[in-house]
Order: sequence, then C-alpha cells, then structure tokens
Amino acid sequence: MRDVVITGLGACSVLGHDLPTIEAALREGRSGVVADRGREELGFQSRFTGALPPFEPAEMLERRERKPMGEPAIYGAVATLRALDHAGIDRGSLGRPEVGVIVSNDSTSGAALAVAEGVRERGATGGLGSGHVIRVMASSVATTLSTMLGTRGACWSVGAGCAGGTHALGQAAQMVRDGQQDLVLVAGAQEFSWVTVASFDALGAFSRREGAPEDACRPFDRERDGLVPSGGGACLVLESAEAADRRGARPLARVLGYGYSSDGQHITSPSGDGAIRAMRMALAGGATGADEVDYVNAHAASTPVGDAHEARSLAEVFGREGGPPISSSKSLTGHEFWMAGVSEALYTVLMMDGGFVAGTRNLTTPDPSARGLDLVRRCRDARLERCLSNSFGLGGTNASILLGAPAA
Repeated sequence: MRDVVITGLGACSVLGHDLPTIEAALREGRSGVVADRGREELGFQSRFTGALPPFEPAEMLERRERKPMGEPAIYGAVATLRALDHAGIDRGSLGRPEVGVIVSNDSTSGAALAVAEGVRERGATGGLGSGHVIRVMASSVATTLSTMLGTRGACWSVGAGCAGGTHALGQAAQMVRDGQQDLVLVAGAQEFSWVTVASFDALGAFSRREGAPEDACRPFDRERDGLVPSGGGACLVLESAEAADRRGARPLARVLGYGYSSDGQHITSPSGDGAIRAMRMALAGGATGADEVDYVNAHAASTPVGDAHEARSLAEVFGREGGPPISSSKSLTGHEFWMAGVSEALYTVLMMDGGFVAGTRNLTTPDPSARGLDLVRRCRDARLERCLSNSFGLGGTNASILLGAPAA
C-alpha cells in the first residue's frame, strides 16, 4: 500500500486562471458570480451564473487538438496542462501504461444542441463534420485528454452528478495506492451552456434573489433561496510518493481517505444518513478521528433542504460544539456541478498550503440546523493538517475525500 500525494494543481475557475489569483480570491472572499441577461431573455427564473475570466484556449491548445473538443473538454484540457506545468511534468513523459486519466463530466449539452441545430438547418446529417461525434460523448473530456497526452493507462469518465469529482479522486487514489497506476490526472469539467441547467431552473432550484449577483449564493444562511450554477475545469495530479520522490517533486498534500455511499431513498431529496456514512468511511480510511480534522469544505450549495441535511450530518459526525471550522467555497464560485469535487479539493489544498481557511461569503444569520457548528464567515489563519472535502450529488450519491499535509 503506497502513499498517494498531490503534486500539481491547475484550473479554469471563475475565481481565476492561475493559482495565486485563485488563492487571493479565496482569502479576500471575491465572488465569480454574475448576472446573465441572456438567461433572462430566454425566460429563466434565475439570472445568476458563474463566469470565467477571459482566456484564449489557442494559447495552450493547437488547432488539431481543439477540433474534437467541446466546451467542457477545452476547460479540462487547459486545466490539465496547467496542472502538469505546476507539477513540473513534461507532456512527453506520459505515454506509459502506468499513467492514467480519470475525469468527472456528466454533460455535453451544448455540443448536442449544436448537432441538432445543424441537422435542422441543413435538413440532413451530412456536413456536420467529424468532430461532433466526439464532442457529444459523456467521455469526451477523458478521451480527448488521453489522446492529446498519449497516456496509456486508465481512461474513463465518472458520471455521478455533483459527487463525480470526489469519486474520481477517490478511485484514482485507490489505483495509485494499490500499485495499478503510478500517476493519474484527475480532472473535472463543467460547461456553462444554458441547455445544461434549464431543467434545474424549471424546478426553481436556482436563487432568484434580488440585488447584487455576488450576494445570491448563501450556504448555511437562513435566507438562502437556491444555488447558483457555475462551471469551468480543474485538475489534480495524483502520484505515488515514491514516483514523486524519484523526480524530486514537492508534494502539496496527501490523499488519506475516501468515503462513498448512496442514500437509496429519494431521487432528489437527500437523507443525510448517506452523507454521515461517507464522511465516517473517509475518516476511517485515513485512520483519523473526528477530533483530528482541522477543516471541512462542505458541499453546502445554498439549497434550503440540502444545506440543512448536511449541517445535521456534520453535527452527527463532529458534534455541535468544538468541531472543526467549516466553510463552503461555493459561496464564491457557485455550484461547479460535475467539476466541483475536483475544484473544491484544489481550493482545499491551496488553503492547506497557504495556512488559511476561506470564509463563507453571505453567511449573515446561520440556519437553525447549523446551531453550534463552527461556520467560518471570514478568512482566518489556520494550520491545516487534515481536511475533509464533501460532495453530495443528485440521486443520493455521496463522496468525501480526506486530505493530509505532506509528510515532514
């Protein structure tokens, strides 16, 4: 059983495109949420969404590489190249069976819409072009990444809704720990296309709050009225401690434990019991007591029901008093959906490396369900040795990942 370390981070985040900018946003409580007039014109009930700062994919991806890539694949590819640069890994060294790619991505709706519109416009399928067949695949991000980088090991996508990124991390860590892979690129990608989120808006799942966009997402707050959709791409480089040591890499964190469960009850309403079992499984896997956890990055998406269930689950695992600091990075990013498990692990590693806990923006009056929990409202300095990151997905799939500081 080998130690698993994280040696590289990369992102296309609504908080920024480079790690110092993202860290500064976490420290300062700077939001990446905007109001989108286009959604209002389409008849959306909510006008809010996360938005990426401008960037040019052509600066990192050649035209032939971009051709089969839809929106999420481009985000995943750029984030992965940034993570490889951060880890000090040359692209040419990845063409081995011991190197894999595991991606969380559930949606390619924008590409599917483009195909449908193209067929209607032409009155035939001819002339669509070869790239479309790859762009519409749920596995598009993984397959285009593996082809671009020449990896020869694991290559697949995890479709597990909002918990998919954390499941991908846990699965990759298990494969590295067991010796099946030496290095796995774990990516999460989420398109911003309105097509992906229209059905959520129809259900009234999004915030319709009046006022500034950055005030809309309010995890654990008594006045929360729904989540804010978001997207982008994120990547973590996972490798065995031995492999990292051989190439002189600096580990940023260790993956200590992974927990998973399903509620097995309601398709849209969480039970809370599954979340408890996932957290306890992650702690047990990392031989860590609840009192040894220094921080929890909660799933907390700002939904009335979901946040309340998670608060009660956190109280069950950690107690109402004296538990770890808890915050939700979604208060700044919105809900990054299928990439969230990867991006929120990335944000947590930045906090661990930087010695701070990001605050939960817009947390004015905590919900009664969160009574007694140490909910962090503003950035605070902290020494973080063991941190838990939660992801709970629609359909009752739950995942928790336990991260530890690098070995001394």
